[in-house]
Amino acid sequence: METAQGGSSRRAAPPEGLGRLFLELANEAEVEGVMKLYEHDAQLAMPSGPPAIGEAALRRFYLELFLDRPRFSGAVQPAVSCEDLALT
Repeated sequence: METAQGGSSRRAAPPEGLGRLFLELANEAEVEGVMKLYEHDAQLAMPSGPPAIGEAALRRFYLELFLDRPRFSGAVQPAVSCEDLALT
């Protein structure tokens, strides 16, 4: 997985690096970088209500989440993998 920002690229060695890269991008409120970590038809479970489905819904969610520039932290857990599918 790769994101470009300011002329530079950041890479995550899927799937193990995705959590680390997400934390970096989220702490920079880098919505477009976070969006590149998702497939176009991705679904994001919400704390309450239906999931956010697709790029537009996920972008709206992250734009709102990052408005107040929260700090994200925590240990990145190992991915759970089965063939070409990984859950992070």
